Amino acid sequence: MHVTTRRLRYTFATRLVREGASRRDLAEALDHTDLQNVQVYFDIKSDIVESLDRAMALTLGPVAQAFLGKLVGSEATAARGDDPRSRIMVQDRSSGKAEGLGTCGQHSFCSLYAPVACYTCHQFQPWMDGPHDKILETLLFERERRAAAGQDGRMVSLHDATILAIGDVITRIEAISGRAVA
Repeated sequence: MHVTTRRLRYTFATRLVREGASRRDLAEALDHTDLQNVQVYFDIKSDIVESLDRAMALTLGPVAQAFLGKLVGSEATAARGDDPRSRIMVQDRSSGKAEGLGTCGQHSFCSLYAPVACYTCHQFQPWMDGPHDKILETLLFERERRAAAGQDGRMVSLHDATILAIGDVITRIEAISGRAVA
């Protein structure tokens, strides 16, 4: 995906409209003097923004630098990889089976919501073979569900930093392994 300032401006304007901005508010945010110029954002169907979210996460993830941890090859190469209590697990929705995602390098109790909060924590060590794409898909699904329910834009974008961080992890894995993560 080719990200341009025009695309970012379009996404910004479309999201403002979805969050209930008036024509005057949108014109002011886009630095337009004529309300006629912002009508296009109210006429179009903004669903295209949702389909761009996954692609944007993978593209903007490395730029945003939301991922703060250290990518490791496997549990064996992680700090505290020999401690089963440091495993970050995720349950596969379809099979119900727990899968390892990464290792926590912290030596004390963590009160964060794992695995979602882990991607923006500097102690997290995601494994290259972890199911990071499943976490990304779950967060994108939840984001779409909130938007469809008409929730406030702040609730819809609650995990955007995490989505960018996961996009960064997936992009790094693809760069190292030379294969696309599903």
